[in-house]
Amino acid sequence: MGAAAFMISLQFDLTMKLADELIEEAEAVGKISSRDLSSYKYVVSSSWRGENSTAYVRKMDQLEGKITNNAAGLRSSGELIKRMARNIYEAEMRAIAIVGG
Repeated sequence: MGAAAFMISLQFDLTMKLADELIEEAEAVGKISSRDLSSYKYVVSSSWRGENSTAYVRKMDQLEGKITNNAAGLRSSGELIKRMARNIYEAEMRAIAIVGG
């Protein structure tokens, strides 16, 4: 493998690793939303009564939705980065093969 191909491979591997880390973080954020906020809502609704409790739980529902959407966006971004990196890697390797490097 020539120097150019080697550098392209290194950059590709690093990009894929970073994209995987982004996807893992997105999953962690999603778990916070589904697990932790649900348990907090349960505690609040079972120990606090009245209009303020209902309003607070409603706000937590809105927050949960936003966190879930952000987590999905992060995951989607990570997947897009991986697809783009793969396409660029393959195109650069074909170019190197064409020029005989």
